[in-house]
Amino acid sequence: MSLLTWTKEDFGTGVLFADNEHKTIFDLVNRTNDAVGKSDQNKAKSLLADLIDYVTIHFQSEEHQMLRKGFNGLEKHKASHAKFVADCRELQAEGKTVTEKELKDAADWFTKHIVNEDRLYESTLSMD
Repeated sequence: MSLLTWTKEDFGTGVLFADNEHKTIFDLVNRTNDAVGKSDQNKAKSLLADLIDYVTIHFQSEEHQMLRKGFNGLEKHKASHAKFVADCRELQAEGKTVTEKELKDAADWFTKHIVNEDRLYESTLSMD
């Protein structure tokens, strides 16, 4: 079952690299959720690890571009990213079961982040 469906209207930032990476994150969330729905915790944990690794790389990519192009809200954005990664790492605690609720909470945070925070960098990051 898909938790997330990326559409340009709902989640587009106007920054190609970010939108493409967001699509990949949506796919990883959905694949992890599918594994949880099938009660395959080994696969869910493996996909969750992949998701966290990818999100971390994505956040670094965004932050690098924000720094390079002089985005005003960089420090606040970095703090938001760091908190989310820390929260996700808690999901990986040894012996912990990955649940649909936790994935839904993470998906909700991520979509709100795109809409309320990532879209703020469009005018800065889309300049070239």
